[in-house]
This record gives sequence, structure tokens and C-alpha cells, in this order.
Amino acid sequence: MGIPLPVREAPKVVPGREPYRRLFPLGIAIGLTGVGLWIAHAAGWIPYPGNPHAALLLLGFQQCFILGFLMTAMPAFLHAPHCHPEELAAAFFLVAAAAISALVGWGSAAGLFYVGSLCVPIWMAVRRIAGRQAGPPPEEFILVAAGFVTGMVGAIWMSGAAAGLWVEPSPRFGLRLIAFGMILPVVLGVGGLLVPTFMAMREPLTIPGLARAHERGPRRALYLLVVLLLVGAVALEGRGLPIAAAWVRALVGSALLLWVWKLFRLPGRADRLSYSLWSAGWLLFAGLWLGVLVPARPLLGEHVVFLGGFGFLTLGIATRIVVRHGGYPLVLESRVIGTAALVLLGLALLTRAFSESLGPAGATKTWFLAGAAAAWMAAWGRWAWKAVPLALRLPPPPKNAPGQPAMTGPAPVPVNVAPPVRGSAGVE
Repeated sequence: MGIPLPVREAPKVVPGREPYRRLFPLGIAIGLTGVGLWIAHAAGWIPYPGNPHAALLLLGFQQCFILGFLMTAMPAFLHAPHCHPEELAAAFFLVAAAAISALVGWGSAAGLFYVGSLCVPIWMAVRRIAGRQAGPPPEEFILVAAGFVTGMVGAIWMSGAAAGLWVEPSPRFGLRLIAFGMILPVVLGVGGLLVPTFMAMREPLTIPGLARAHERGPRRALYLLVVLLLVGAVALEGRGLPIAAAWVRALVGSALLLWVWKLFRLPGRADRLSYSLWSAGWLLFAGLWLGVLVPARPLLGEHVVFLGGFGFLTLGIATRIVVRHGGYPLVLESRVIGTAALVLLGLALLTRAFSESLGPAGATKTWFLAGAAAAWMAAWGRWAWKAVPLALRLPPPPKNAPGQPAMTGPAPVPVNVAPPVRGSAGVE
């Protein structure tokens, strides 16, 4: 385990700079636009919106929440200075530009802007580590780094194909690299670090039989193996072997979900946020295996992963960020996440899954897709109605005991607590 080094004091939060306050609302706006395309299609206003819908959700909606979390949490993980205004401005502009480009059909520009948005958190980390302002990140960030590299490859591939420079080996191969090569590893890595902690599981950061909470070596070996396997799955897909790729992803995902996330345990806290995260893990598990067991309908498993797994996970982690990092009491989490949002998101998933049983596109399937879109928009609209005002509002001033000096603002960590020692595996 090594000798514990002195703990660096977590840097003071500058409320106006916190990236989630700007990026989460932007993500909601992009997501509502991307999903609303199905309603516009059902009304006969636009042609089939498959490509722009997928691009807006992956390059815009998910990217806003990924960057909003990472750029907010990175200073706590690294014990480094918080996000600078130019870093936040760059991320906001690049994601917005990628989304607008995807909406109007500029595929090459959308991919290049997306690559730029991936460079922003890398720039943040390198800037702090090179300046000796940061400690080492948790080992789970091996999956994040690998995901970002694969995401860049996917975006460049998509851009070149849109520009006519080359042909993708399969339809929307670049977007699939982003979905399964970038977002999935990020979710599996960050989820392994945060989900057991947020659900108040016993020994959340222990990997049973492999590594205790602060042991880096065995954890690093596991995640390097996972990276190799997930990259192998991408290569298999590129070689025209999607079922083999699905098998690899299902086996790797199951190992991390059951072993690292410890889904076989019930949450230690019985609240909406905990069960949203726990459900997200099981939906990821189910969706990955549906890709293996129902290869004739690949969109079925993919939407269980994206709409269900990523959706419930994003709801839970974004709620914790908004409440905890905003300086609000944790009892607000259940009110922010809301039963209605969870039920509506589940309804959207069931409706979208049922639409896959309707065969090729037709009038009936089109209206089921529009119904799933309406439920999804209602779910995220309900969450945004409670969460966005809290995100945009400056944190409430802390209450001080008589005779104590007033504090200028809270310095919450965007996870439960900061790592106890430099070089630890994560948070507890």
C-alpha cells in the first residue's frame, strides 16, 4: 500500500466556474432537441431522423453530462485547482458547435468539434499535472483515458466518412465507436468508482478477492486488461464480426458490474437515487446480453444500454452533483430526481423496446417511436424543472455559529468525500 503522503486541502470552489452549472442545462436542451426529432418525424415535418438523433444524443446530450461531471469532479480527484473560465467556455462552445453541426447535417464538422470537446478535460488534467498542482487520479481513470482516445478515433472516422475520404466498414461505425468504445468504458470506470459509494454499500471501493480500497497495483492490472478487451471488441466490429464484439462487451461488462460495482448487493441507502443507480447497472447488464442473445434486433439491446443504463445512471449522478456540489442538503436528492422522472424514463424504455417487435419502419412503429420520445422528454423535463434552477442558482451561504466569521461559499467535493490520502484508489 505504501506510505501515506500528506493530504492536500481541497481547493476552494468558485461557484460561477463550476462546469455542471452550464453544461447540464446545455445537455438537456440538446437532448430534448435530438429526441424531439421523432415527434417531428411522426408529424410528417422531417424525414427519418436516425443519424441526427443518434449524433445529438451521443455528441451533445451525453457529452455535456460527461464533461460536466469530469470537469467538476477532476479537481477533487486530483486535489488540483478548479476549472478556469477559458476551459469551461471552450467545452461549452465545442459541444454546442458539435450539436448544431450534427443537427444541420454537417457530419465532418460535428466530429471535429467533438474531438475538440474531448481535448478540454485532457488539457485540464495535463495543465495541472505538468504544473505539479495535482496528484495521480484513481486507477479507474485508465478506462476514462482509453475511452477518450477511442472516442477521438470514432469522431475522426465519422468526419472522414462524411467528407468522402473513406468508407466506414459498417453503418454509423464512427458513432458506434463513440457509444461502445468511448461512453461505455467511461461509464464502467466512473461507475465502479462512484456507484457503490453513492449507494452507501459496505466497503464500496474494495474489489473482492483482488484489491482493497487503496491498492493500486491489482486494480491497474484489471483495468488494463479491460481496456485491451474492449479495444478488441471495437476491432472485431470493424472486421464485420458484431456478434463476437457483443460477446466480449457482455463478458467484460458483466465482470465489472458484478465484481466492481457489486450489483449483487442491494443499496445500503433505500432512496430514489440509490435505486436509480442500482437499476442502471442491471439495465447495462441486460442490454449487453441482449446484444448477444438477440442479434437479429441489435437496437433492442443498444437502447436498453443507452436509454436505460446510461439514462438512469446519468439521472442519479447528475442529481448528486447538483445537490451536493450546490451546497444543498442531501435530503433534496429524492425531490430532485423524483418518482415521475424515473417512471417516465422506464416507460420510454419499455415503449422503445416494444417498437423493436414491430419490424421495419411503418406508421405504427413511427408513432411508438414518437411515444417513447415524448415519455423521454417528459422524464428529463421533469428532472430539469427541479435540477436546473438549483444548478443555475449560486449555493446558499452556510450557517455560521455566533461569533464565527462568515464563509464565502461552500467547498463541497462532487463525491461523498475527498480521497483520504494521495495515491488512493478513489473516494470513500
